[in-house]
Amino acid sequence: MSNFSGTYYTQGQFGSIQLTLVAQGVKRYQGSIQGGGIAINLNGRLLQNELVGTALAQDTKFSFVVTQQANGLLVKLMEVDAQGKGIAATVRNIAFGRQPVATQKPSPPQRKVVINQIPISEAQLQQIEAQYHFKIPDGIYWYDARCGAWGMAGEPTLGFTTPNLNLGGTLQPNASNGTTGVFINGRQLHQRDVMELRKVLPVVMQGRYFLDKHGSMGFEGGLPLINLYSLINNQQHNNFYHSSITGTTISSSGSSGHISGDGFSYAWGM
Repeated sequence: MSNFSGTYYTQGQFGSIQLTLVAQGVKRYQGSIQGGGIAINLNGRLLQNELVGTALAQDTKFSFVVTQQANGLLVKLMEVDAQGKGIAATVRNIAFGRQPVATQKPSPPQRKVVINQIPISEAQLQQIEAQYHFKIPDGIYWYDARCGAWGMAGEPTLGFTTPNLNLGGTLQPNASNGTTGVFINGRQLHQRDVMELRKVLPVVMQGRYFLDKHGSMGFEGGLPLINLYSLINNQQHNNFYHSSITGTTISSSGSSGHISGDGFSYAWGM
């Protein structure tokens, strides 16, 4: 005679489900199906090698048939109407095993980092973050590898980080949606970028410039004319800058000033 007593398990849409059956005498069983949003009470009897009976879940009645399988039980549930007739469209087959189903840990959310229009893989992010000890928040960025400047796509510079990182694609001219006519390392500057430059450079002329990781800045394809980082450091102390290497001199007073170098000279506000 088949023995259905025991506890069996399966995994439902809303969590783990447990089937418990207890023998009540020779051929009768009581039990329940609990968990995963399900609560059903079972009453059945042995009929040959099957356990058949009725089940109740709140106001819904079911008929059920339980058969043994190699690794557990198969429960067939079917709703019945007020006359006790089965409703074929409601048949559900649920397989239960003898061991608890391991609850799978939810997968961590997939990272989304795009740099210069190229998605960065999880492996590359982990490598960069471990090597340089900083975390890149999810987002869509532009990145200037030559000087380390970066920002959100379509926006001005947010800061400077490690230059020469092998991240993303080629920096595009429209990375910041700039309309200023001032280009640095191929990117047309946003209006706010130009406003920040004017805090240390009294005049910012339209043109194409380079800026390297040391702060050296000049016309594209030419020699360095100034060191932007030195200008920023000197900003609090005076309004005069001179590079003995390039011969570039900047002096300003109020709203007027003068910049000169090898083969060029420009004055403003005079």
